[in-house]
Amino acid sequence: MAETSLPPGAFHGLVHASMTPLLPRVGELPGVEETGLDGFLRRVHADAPPAVWWGLVGAALAYQVGPLLTLGLPWPAAWLGVRRADDHADRAARTPVYVLRQATFLLLTFAGLCWGADPDVRRSLSQDPIGPDPDAWRTS
Repeated sequence: MAETSLPPGAFHGLVHASMTPLLPRVGELPGVEETGLDGFLRRVHADAPPAVWWGLVGAALAYQVGPLLTLGLPWPAAWLGVRRADDHADRAARTPVYVLRQATFLLLTFAGLCWGADPDVRRSLSQDPIGPDPDAWRTS
């Protein structure tokens, strides 16, 4: 696939920080951050068309400036504490502001792809493993 002009690290942290509060650890279920998110994002950046990666970057930017709309706070979502980050995630998913709501769902969809493929998550939910990953992105 064609690569974007910037290295994966240029916006990798922004997308990572935006996905993490959307699927946090709940009891024994691991959060998305514990399921190989960095490897997953590197693989998306390398294998997906550039429009997909840039869509995730745009969604992450919208999510990061979203606390101004959802919480009335003038700082990025990455600077919120755990409770406020959870409030922002909930409100961003339900906001009438279409762009922010859709950005949140795009991030949640990709975070869910990573989270739902994790063997520990699948075992916790009594699901069979997906099978071996030919590219082994969780261990890279």
